[in-house]
Amino acid sequence: MMYGAKNAGHERLKKHAQAFTNIMDDLIANLDSPDATVAPIREAGEKHVFPTRDQFGCPFRATLLDQFASAMIERTLEWGEKKDRTEITQMAWTKIVLFVCEQIKEGFHDEMKRQRRVRPRHLGHRSDYTSLSEVASHSVPRTTPEIKRFNTVDNL
Repeated sequence: MMYGAKNAGHERLKKHAQAFTNIMDDLIANLDSPDATVAPIREAGEKHVFPTRDQFGCPFRATLLDQFASAMIERTLEWGEKKDRTEITQMAWTKIVLFVCEQIKEGFHDEMKRQRRVRPRHLGHRSDYTSLSEVASHSVPRTTPEIKRFNTVDNL
């Protein structure tokens, strides 16, 4: 995330931090109805699917969210006064962070699947192929002769 022109990576990091803070604020404000905030969280995951893997200098993988969740949980355990850090509040923060990261992952995986379904349609000239092998057979002319088989089960 830190690749790019001077300070470009830092600016992206600041935008990510602000977006995550907004997601957390919305989620905490709507703890009674977390389904209301699921769509924006999943959209955040969808936005991490790029047409080219290395668009921002480093490919995004859903497994990075596990590291992110771990770092966020570690930070939440340090928030506030020591006297307020009970096991219950620590467990609550852990569950919230894990929920957010899982929803981001779900959005990421859903968008990856959607793009994979769409992608084969753009490989050839026709858009009505029923399989990838049909795309390959129409997009590349065959230069190899057909193989003749002798003494097959059908010929016996």
